[in-house]
Amino acid sequence: MRLSITCVLVLGVLSPALAAAPTEVDCPSGTQREGDASEQWCERFDVFSAKAQRHGPAVARHPDGTLRQRGTYRNGRMDGPWREWLVDGTLRVAADYSLGQLHGTYKETTDSGIRLVGAYHNGVRHGTWTTFDEEGGVMTRGRYRKGKRHGSWRTTLEGGQHLV
Repeated sequence: MRLSITCVLVLGVLSPALAAAPTEVDCPSGTQREGDASEQWCERFDVFSAKAQRHGPAVARHPDGTLRQRGTYRNGRMDGPWREWLVDGTLRVAADYSLGQLHGTYKETTDSGIRLVGAYHNGVRHGTWTTFDEEGGVMTRGRYRKGKRHGSWRTTLEGGQHLV
């Protein structure tokens, strides 16, 4: 009996699925934890709007318990780094927010393996954006200025030909 209990404890400690993230969010002072096993966040009462608003860390889990999403709210808005994972643990989206707007680096991987890399400025695409195929080859590359395509864009076709 003693040996089997020890084995269960050791396996539980070493399991990457269990060690991937804490089961509960650690709420800052003045907030309280809300949600259930599938999603948890911190919230506080806002006297100006007379309603509760999310403030502090938040996590969401897939039905099997693996981490699906992690980020932080500030005054009811997404703020700072946010990450989203597939059930198998693959990072699907890495994005930065500032007071509810995408602001900073943005990386996304589709289900088919295509990757999109760029940046946002105050909620609009800005700067160089690149789309990579499943093997890591560049499919498209170009710049955005204030949310609109700017300048020349380069597209690589399946045969290796380039369109500009």
